[in-house]
Amino acid sequence: MYRVRALDLAVRIACLALFGLSAVHAQTSFAAITGSITDASGAPVPQVAIKATNVDTGASVSTASNESGNYNILSLIPGPYRLEVQKAGFERTDVEHVVLSSAQTATVDIVIKIGKVSETVTVSAQSPLLTPSSPTVATTVEKEIVTEMPYPERGTLGVALLVAG
Repeated sequence: MYRVRALDLAVRIACLALFGLSAVHAQTSFAAITGSITDASGAPVPQVAIKATNVDTGASVSTASNESGNYNILSLIPGPYRLEVQKAGFERTDVEHVVLSSAQTATVDIVIKIGKVSETVTVSAQSPLLTPSSPTVATTVEKEIVTEMPYPERGTLGVALLVAG
């Protein structure tokens, strides 16, 4: 009798862990920036240094493009970002106004020009409000909205009810 209950409990815990972890992973609030780096002729440029800086906090994350010229910057906090792209023999390129929402993956393809290292090109980009490659519905609730809402608990359930979908 004791063995049956212990086995039943072990199976329930294993199922909860297996299915519970996948649900937690799917509900991330982090954002990402992905894209490709090409030169003026459209050829991919590998090993380009890309630095994403959160304009509000000043926190930055650096990566490099792979041999196909593609890059991924994952686990970013939602907010406005500036991208700095540079490689020896090419002009430094800055991409301004990349605004990320919760659970969004913004695609920012960048064309860099051959030139002097000291030259800088600034590109102003706006990330689209809709991401056609993802059916995810997410939103970012600003701190001011949460603190000024007229509900007594100010708990996560109350905030969740503010989100459409």
